[in-house]
Amino acid sequence: MSQQEQARGLHTYAYKYNPAREGFPTFLFLHSFPSICEIWDKVADRLSRRGYGTLSPDLLGYGDSEKPEDMREYSLRKMSSALVEMLVHHQLESVIGVGHGLGAALLTRLWWYKPQYLAGLAFMGAEYTLPTASNYDSIIRKSQRYGMDIGGYWSFLISDEAPQLLNANLTKIPSTMSIFYSSDPVLWSDFLLSSGGLQDWLVHNRYSPSSVFSAQSGTDEHIKQSISTAFAQGHFGAPLNWHKSIRYQIDRESELSLPENLWIINRPVLFLVGEHDAMGYPGIVLENCEESNRAGYLPDVECTVVNNASHWMMIEQPELVVNALILLSRRVRINRARRIVQTASTVLQRIILYSPPLLLSAALCLFFFSTTTALKHATMAIPFSFPWTISELCVGRVLRGCVGVRLWHLRGCLRE
Repeated sequence: MSQQEQARGLHTYAYKYNPAREGFPTFLFLHSFPSICEIWDKVADRLSRRGYGTLSPDLLGYGDSEKPEDMREYSLRKMSSALVEMLVHHQLESVIGVGHGLGAALLTRLWWYKPQYLAGLAFMGAEYTLPTASNYDSIIRKSQRYGMDIGGYWSFLISDEAPQLLNANLTKIPSTMSIFYSSDPVLWSDFLLSSGGLQDWLVHNRYSPSSVFSAQSGTDEHIKQSISTAFAQGHFGAPLNWHKSIRYQIDRESELSLPENLWIINRPVLFLVGEHDAMGYPGIVLENCEESNRAGYLPDVECTVVNNASHWMMIEQPELVVNALILLSRRVRINRARRIVQTASTVLQRIILYSPPLLLSAALCLFFFSTTTALKHATMAIPFSFPWTISELCVGRVLRGCVGVRLWHLRGCLRE
């Protein structure tokens, strides 16, 4: 059952939370512009029915969350701390983070500043950007190579004119929503990703009948109405502070001071991009995925193109998105088991080499009991035959490694 709750820290956040069944991970969903937490309803409901937990906040400036006017309050570093408060409140030691669009920029900062809370990451319609290159500059540079003008779109959104046009009057909400949620990539290219295109669309109150929302789906109609209602009350000004904070790099100093080892995401990473996504654009995302992997920043990464989907793939193809996220959760379990084994191997080597002979047997029994228990817990949400296969392989690997170390030690003693 979905719960609507509020978290009170520096700012007040509204969010939906569905607890996970025992042994299943929780997904943290971070939406983009212009949307609210309901954008994840179709994906979250499907995951919840399968036993997974979901946490979907209205991010700062959106929906029922607080809407400060000061751009400095939209520091991605500060907002990542607010996410941690939600996780701590619900006693969630780690989650699988899913960021869409600008939500992916926040997910990246959550990894940089609080990596212990992320067991896996999914970027939807977005790239992974290093601290040395701003999200804005990276987006502009790569989009120009593909003949797109995202710079003009961003220049308008950070201007004083944007909130005035977007908030002009209630009758323009259908026009505004129809361009942002159009399923026609040509319209996006002509009006969103071209200089002056969005202004022209708003001034002339244009409307597109092509929509990512299905008229035959009651859930789609509910999500569409929730988003329209949230923004119909003149609430475009606060969300645009996200674009300003990223464009003017208000966290630049703290990000450049991060140690380089945090640039490497040593967790399973998934990129999802819609086949017809004119904003994320498959070519840009695939290129980023390959470059980051070759450079060693994303050692465990996969990229999936969601067929028959645009930028809003969670609305158009929720089942495909859910399947991809479940596969990511299984990679997370395997990654966790591997890390347990790596740590256990080091500990066991020390036990064998340095424990007094009389205590060695007891130490080994305790070690293997705790290790196999941890491995079983780390693989609980994988199908039945999978946990034991992984556990046997991992324990075998530890034994082989430790026996080799012990033999090496004995050979050294004999030489002496």
